[in-house]
Amino acid sequence: MKYRHKIFPELVPASTDKYCNSRKHKKLLIVGESNCNGYKSFDRLCKSMNEVLNETLCEHVHQEAMFYNYFLRPATVRKNTRLFSTQLDRDIAGSALNGIIDLDHPDVVIFISRYAFLEFNKYMTSNRLSYDIPIDFINHPAIYFSWNHRNGNGKQKFKKLLREYWIVK
Repeated sequence: MKYRHKIFPELVPASTDKYCNSRKHKKLLIVGESNCNGYKSFDRLCKSMNEVLNETLCEHVHQEAMFYNYFLRPATVRKNTRLFSTQLDRDIAGSALNGIIDLDHPDVVIFISRYAFLEFNKYMTSNRLSYDIPIDFINHPAIYFSWNHRNGNGKQKFKKLLREYWIVK
């Protein structure tokens, strides 16, 4: 299960040539939780990317970064009122993302889901994996309150991570 996208090519991460062929920025992998991210998320990410670059390059997030959904199918296990992924789903998600990182060598990985970030950390720990790149999370950009919250884990943290690890200095 090292790189499942060879088996399922329609599940490859979304990106363009600008992802790895830019003089302005390094390779950024943005990881969502599932296919329910929505255009509002992409618009807010692009706006922040453009502000950090000081120009309008990004019209869609996958133009300047690689975008990938961590969980490859909808959650199926119900606990109280929430749905959760099965252990098999979590294992496949971790294995697939590990394969993407090994194959594409991003310079920074930013999750837009704390839950997916924590699940990937569990996967890395249980498989004794580590990377020499920054891997962090931000609050989900589609939720206005958490994206703009004063704790700084939304838009503020995203811009800080971009300035620190994505922009070519």
